[in-house]
Amino acid sequence: MTKESESRRRLILDRVGTLPLDTLIYRAPKDGRSEVERRAQCIDALVTDLAAAPASLLCFERDETLVARDRRRVVEASHRTRQPIEHRHASATDEPLLAIPDALAWAWARGGPWRRRCRGTSERRPSV
Repeated sequence: MTKESESRRRLILDRVGTLPLDTLIYRAPKDGRSEVERRAQCIDALVTDLAAAPASLLCFERDETLVARDRRRVVEASHRTRQPIEHRHASATDEPLLAIPDALAWAWARGGPWRRRCRGTSERRPSV
């Protein structure tokens, strides 16, 4: 989204808004904890929520610096929920649907009129 023109961004978000989706953005507050700790908290909340949902696969966008840590965190959180979660990491070229959370996260972070274009999206702030 950062390399797209404003008109293209609007078009992308408008098209995403026509899809039959309910989306939830997991966001831990910037409260002095590291990015790693905040990401772990969001993964814990995500896995807990997925354990109660009919989800079949959790797919993260591949970042080699995060893969091993994410896998450990998903497995640990799955053990706590007693519900195994199938998960994988993929590149955006291998999993085109990763463009949807990328676009929504970009717009949500920008706020204002961009956030208003995120129809069907809400935010969950995991408790510490």
